[in-house]
Amino acid sequence: MNKSEKYSEIILLGQMLQERKIEHEQHDLYDGYQIIVPLPGQTKEISIIEHAGSYGSVMNLLEIWAEGEIKGFLSAEQTLRIIKNIRGRESPN
Repeated sequence: MNKSEKYSEIILLGQMLQERKIEHEQHDLYDGYQIIVPLPGQTKEISIIEHAGSYGSVMNLLEIWAEGEIKGFLSAEQTLRIIKNIRGRESPN
C-alpha cells in the first residue's frame, strides 16, 4: 500500500479545503502528510497530521492541533467542521 492509500483521509481533507477555497499548504511529514491552515495573525495556524505516530493513523483518521489543543481520531469531515468553526471565530468582523 502506498502513502496516498494508507493516509487517504488527509488527502481527502486537502481536496475538501481546495474545493472550498480555504487557504492551506500540504507537506510530506515523516511517512505521511501535514496540512497547515493559516489564521489571521502572524503566528496563528491550524496543523493537521496523519503519519505513523499520529493519533488515529492506524484507523486512517486525522490529528489536529489548534488553539493550544490536540484532538485525534477525526475524519476529514469532522476536521473540516473544526477548521470552519475556528476560522469563523478568528475572522475579523
